[in-house]
Amino acid sequence: MELPLPLQPWRRYLSWFDAGLAEALGDLLRRLQPLLGPAETRHGLGELEPDGIDDLRRRGGYARLLLSEWALADVEPDEFLRRAASNEHLFLAPRLVRSRSDLTVVALFDAGPGQLGAPRLVHLALAIALAQRAEQLGARLLWGCLQQSEALVPLQQAEHLQQLLNARSLQQPDTRSLAHWQAQIAALPTAPAECWLIGPEDAAPLPATHRAQLQRSLDGGVNLVLRSRRQRREALLPPLPPAVATHLLGGRFVRRAGSRKLVHGKPAHRVSLKQAPVLDRHGGSVMLPLLDSKTLLCLRGMRGLQERPGRINTALMSWRRGAELLATCFIGASHVAGVVLQGQRLHAWNLKGFDPCQPSSVREFNLAPGQGSWLRCVLLRQAHGDRLLLLDHAGNLFDWRSRRLRERTLPELPTHALAVHDAGPDCAVIATATLNTLQLQRLAADGSLSVLVHMPNAGTPRLAFLAGTLAGAVWNGACAWRREGSDGTAQRWNLLHRLGEAPAHGSLVSLPPGVRVLGLAADPQSEQGYALLGLATDRRSLHLYAAQSREIHRAATAIAQVGISEDGTRVAMLNQERRLQVLDIAGGEIVTEFGGGA
Repeated sequence: MELPLPLQPWRRYLSWFDAGLAEALGDLLRRLQPLLGPAETRHGLGELEPDGIDDLRRRGGYARLLLSEWALADVEPDEFLRRAASNEHLFLAPRLVRSRSDLTVVALFDAGPGQLGAPRLVHLALAIALAQRAEQLGARLLWGCLQQSEALVPLQQAEHLQQLLNARSLQQPDTRSLAHWQAQIAALPTAPAECWLIGPEDAAPLPATHRAQLQRSLDGGVNLVLRSRRQRREALLPPLPPAVATHLLGGRFVRRAGSRKLVHGKPAHRVSLKQAPVLDRHGGSVMLPLLDSKTLLCLRGMRGLQERPGRINTALMSWRRGAELLATCFIGASHVAGVVLQGQRLHAWNLKGFDPCQPSSVREFNLAPGQGSWLRCVLLRQAHGDRLLLLDHAGNLFDWRSRRLRERTLPELPTHALAVHDAGPDCAVIATATLNTLQLQRLAADGSLSVLVHMPNAGTPRLAFLAGTLAGAVWNGACAWRREGSDGTAQRWNLLHRLGEAPAHGSLVSLPPGVRVLGLAADPQSEQGYALLGLATDRRSLHLYAAQSREIHRAATAIAQVGISEDGTRVAMLNQERRLQVLDIAGGEIVTEFGGGA
């Protein structure tokens, strides 16, 4: 890869990135380089070792006596003794050098919640800058993250930088981890030439020769303060472009050429704009209805950006004549199923074992087709039969059980819910609300119902979104609900997140007026791990809203419909020209395009 002349000092490390990312990261390195200041290596580091011959001297050990002197001892022993008594012998004097292999530069990164997003990109640039600085000192860089209890490791390949990015944590370093790193530094063969501590202003109290304090600024950049024994320097580092930042924070240093797949649709495959696209759990397949027909179009084979590109297959599927499609979902990555309404009865489409049925009250349960978007539909493959959860737009939850499951006695589900989320192949999370209380319940594979989160809430929310996964009884996910009383100047949302056994944490997120909230998306840059996905008022840009908001995509034409995958990693967009685009959030790239032409 050809790099501009100013970036040549970091060529070894920037070669791990593609040209666009290397150029953006190189600009950040150029800003950081003059701030680091001169090296402050300590004297007395490393052991002195002989390295060749330095000179001939009159004094020394007889093991280093010149061979010609030993020859004189054989020929003229008396002269040899005289020269010895008069200190006239010549000895080899070795050149003593300090061992460079013992010289180290240590960098300890605080990867806690105060360093998510833009500060993590500065961590990346500082790691490269310090590695190159160590080379100039004839030393090597050893680094570690304060939240981890591991050994100091060198920076030798791109995977080490990816490990640094993946070490982000929601925990502050504790006393035990600080003691671990103090022991790691003490165990080095020699004291480090420089010890850098990189983190927020209240970084851990460790012995360090240099401190780099990072804090996010209001414009998305980073306020940097560098301290050493001799100087203090400050700078405001501008934010990197959103697409570049998304790639780097996701650990994707090389953007695959030709990762976008363009699928040409036939003239008859004109997509309807009435419904949002529906994606499978991981965003590898998408389905959408065609215009003026009883047919669904399904695209399969949209692989990840790191996988080898494959062929994207298209398939057409129709439901029974005279019926109206109410809801649809993926079973796995390819099988499509749904619910249709014929007369006043519900019929399972592409599902076996479900008898036609009718909810207890058609008036209460909104079954009017064609009046809005498809209903929320979640299929659970449970131990003793299948279970279909259907949630209408008024919050009515219908529990439709297969013939096998109807024979068993199971706990009754709530009749009203805010949201239902497919948290795994055989389990779901249900969000319900009563006066001043929000509750998340886990529906397990055996049909049991248990409480995951129970928390007080001011007022009764009317709209909520769920995201995340269940591993047994452990939930890693988030819930967002709109607060009542949001005025005309901003929308206020509560964002609740929970990671494993840790307690649930909540935060308040403010959105500009007019933003259309679409759901929760996975966000590697936010402390919560998830952020609200919103469509701006111009209907051309998608934004993620958490502690800070950022734009993740800007379209050339207005966006009509948006769908999100169950894991929140991909977004499918339909624009006004009936063109489908699938966006990978972590990579910031369009991975698939289909159709077009109104």
